[in-house]
Amino acid sequence: MPKQSEKSNRERSHADILREALARPGVSEAMRVYSNWHEKDKGMDAYRSVCQNDSGTTKTNSKSIS
Repeated sequence: MPKQSEKSNRERSHADILREALARPGVSEAMRVYSNWHEKDKGMDAYRSVCQNDSGTTKTNSKSIS
């Protein structure tokens, strides 16, 4: 587990990097687009969990049935 001083140094460094990035043109807009996509994509998690291939399921097609 990191020491409190290491954690606060990382938090300050992260805040500095984020502030610098947001000062650049287009970055805040791109982050907004990504955030919106990420929120919508999370809505697909339930669908993905249902559609995952269950190893106990057998798949066949009608051509292989005699």
